[in-house]
Amino acid sequence: MLTDEQIAIAQHRRGHALVRAVPGSGKSTAARHLIAQHVRAGWTAPEHILTVCFNVDAARDFGAQLTALLRESGCDTPPLVVNLHALAYRLLRGLVRQGLAPPRKLVDDSQEDFWRGLVALSLSRADGIAPGEIPPSEIDHYHLWIVQTKARRASPDRADLAWCEAQGIEDPAHFYRVFAAFEEERLQAGAMGFDDLIGDLLDLALRDGAVYDQISDHYDLVVVDEFQDMTRANLDLIRVLAGDRASVVAIGDDDQSIYGFRGADPGLMVREFGIFFPRFTSYTLSGTFRYGPLLCRLSSELIAQNDERLDKCARAAGDQDTEVHLMFTPDEAQTVGEIVAYEQGRRAGATIGILVRAYHQTVLSEIGLLYAGIPYRIEGAEPFFDRQDAQAVAGYLALATGALDDQRGWIPAERAATLARALLLMPNRYVRQTDLDRAAAWVASGRPFRDWVWERCQEAMASEDGYSQRLGSQLAQLLRDIRHLSQLNRDAAGDFIRAFYGYLGLRREIGLGGAVRGTERAAVYEVLADFADRRGFSVAELQDYLTRLSARYAQAQRSRRRPTVVITSWHKTKGAEFDAVILPDLRAGKSPLVYGEIEPDIAEERRLFFVAMTRAKSALYLLAPEDPALYASVSGLPTPPTAQSGERASPFLSDIGDWDGVRVWADGAFLDAVQAFSP
Repeated sequence: MLTDEQIAIAQHRRGHALVRAVPGSGKSTAARHLIAQHVRAGWTAPEHILTVCFNVDAARDFGAQLTALLRESGCDTPPLVVNLHALAYRLLRGLVRQGLAPPRKLVDDSQEDFWRGLVALSLSRADGIAPGEIPPSEIDHYHLWIVQTKARRASPDRADLAWCEAQGIEDPAHFYRVFAAFEEERLQAGAMGFDDLIGDLLDLALRDGAVYDQISDHYDLVVVDEFQDMTRANLDLIRVLAGDRASVVAIGDDDQSIYGFRGADPGLMVREFGIFFPRFTSYTLSGTFRYGPLLCRLSSELIAQNDERLDKCARAAGDQDTEVHLMFTPDEAQTVGEIVAYEQGRRAGATIGILVRAYHQTVLSEIGLLYAGIPYRIEGAEPFFDRQDAQAVAGYLALATGALDDQRGWIPAERAATLARALLLMPNRYVRQTDLDRAAAWVASGRPFRDWVWERCQEAMASEDGYSQRLGSQLAQLLRDIRHLSQLNRDAAGDFIRAFYGYLGLRREIGLGGAVRGTERAAVYEVLADFADRRGFSVAELQDYLTRLSARYAQAQRSRRRPTVVITSWHKTKGAEFDAVILPDLRAGKSPLVYGEIEPDIAEERRLFFVAMTRAKSALYLLAPEDPALYASVSGLPTPPTAQSGERASPFLSDIGDWDGVRVWADGAFLDAVQAFSP
């Protein structure tokens, strides 16, 4: 049954419309019923309706549900439901076949090295220096700026100086020279990126009237779901597709606009919709079916701190009563395991989402779940035990304890082989696949890793080809590294990890991948070192602990049951919902997240936090470090003198002033320290 707000939208017949919706308010349901009503009532023929969704998966789900809804009315010809990039690709291919567009190869975002290489080459042309001399951080900045410039439809002829100033671009003229060089290199390579699909199509349409006529004015109704994620380029294409004929109905929530790094701009919804589509009707979906009044109040108080947004106040439309827990925890791994076990015990088959801002934050949650024997799955990244850097840490721990030289059943053969590969790859010793396989097979057979390194080193040095000479030198260095590691203190595993991380120059090597990837990878070493400190592990104890957990992980991987516990990122979770949501590692520097020298967009980071919070249906757990100032504020206590020491919680938690109704948990020792200063 539809609500009155949804019915009003479904009855919209002509003219542009903007629908502002809160999370869980059924905006896609309203959009489907709007389309179905147009078809059933004969207002618009199905072939003259276009529905645009944010991504391929969303388009597939929307289309399947729309098809089922229309079949109930006897309609077997559903309208086109498509992702905008997929539609642009389809149109470009048709233009290529007609000779109206040049053929280009689609190089997607996963091939980051290709695009970073083009950025380096463009900077080299502009600055007259070798690409290899350009710092990775500079490549990161220019890559991000180029992506956003395309999304904003700016160019050297249409320079956006205000945006340049906001981004901290000190020399806009230099940036646009680099951008022009990048586009020349891209076109010469015959390549298109994800966002070039739309930009290249727009350029063709606006330059060639025949192209424009082919793609414009073919629809009477254009429905845009998740409108808050539109870029200027997206919106320009929507305008071209709609032409002078179509009514455009845009549905979204500007508070959930979280793709600014791709150029998404909530201002297009907040400020500029009426400029593009004048005389529009405004609708609101204010009732959420997902969560209860307490979470409505907390999330509304949080997001109200953002200045530029459409005013809307969420209200609980159903009888859901969502619990909210704020937990000050000294041991996140243990806390996550306990929460999940508790939730599974009280709700059979409960879906549980552990949602992180960045994937390095999954490490402690995975450790806690593995220790508790709770199956889980990760969406959007590799599990912790499959990551190269985690395997490198385990490998160096095993080297230091002698577990890779005298296994005696300490490490399973398959695990030993994995660690041997990791040691040869981190730092990169330029070892070919055949030698990686030989080292893995050697260690898996129970023979000492150090013996393989020695024998292969001697064999390589006796050969005269270039690869063998370089390999011999690298393996000789590895033997020296092993001797150095054997001399380090092994009483404190955290100090040992930091020592070998610094000695091997891993920070520099990891940093070559750029600020985002570098920060993610470096954090794995930091998280494991801090975990070892909190547990008081020696090198041998941490190595044994990780070995036992890896065995549990391997056993869990063989299970055919699909776990109901999901670990994923705040970005990946948009559109999803869970019975219980856990937000771990809510500390300063993590939310908002800081990547190297890249300044975070605080408003967007707050929207991300808002999205993560509002995935919960029955329970939300906010896991914060033991921050005396936050605890005192939440509990109505005086700020203790210790408030400035220790770890600090995410400043977004301080955006919430009224914690009434929230269940606050803290360790006894922490409570005693804070309350000792209370009157």
